[in-house]
Amino acid sequence: MGAGITLPAPRSIDGTDQDFYFIPVYGLLKLRSTSEEVAPYLTCHVGYNFFNSNRKYDASGAISFDEDIYWAGGIGVIFNNQLQFELLYTSNNGELKVPGYRFDVEYTKTTKYNVRGILKKIVLDYV
Repeated sequence: MGAGITLPAPRSIDGTDQDFYFIPVYGLLKLRSTSEEVAPYLTCHVGYNFFNSNRKYDASGAISFDEDIYWAGGIGVIFNNQLQFELLYTSNNGELKVPGYRFDVEYTKTTKYNVRGILKKIVLDYV
């Protein structure tokens, strides 16, 4: 069990100079086998997503961004407590409000990690 936060780089919208980003804060659960040599595991993240933009969308401030749920699920394997491979599917959710309209926004991705020295793992997500 643990907790985490991901600090992503902004995502751009094609054909514009406008960016948006999600900052998930989450609890995490990792179910791991007790093997020392090869330890497969399942991981799950559940938390709250801060949804924001570079504010170039609307100078008047009429457009707003609302936070929503963040979740992720994945599998991985740890070799000799030294090398870790992980495949993680993430779903970031939010809501965009324009006067008179509401739009659900979902951003999903699959990330592959290859991390050495797993005792301290910091992931800066810029993909």
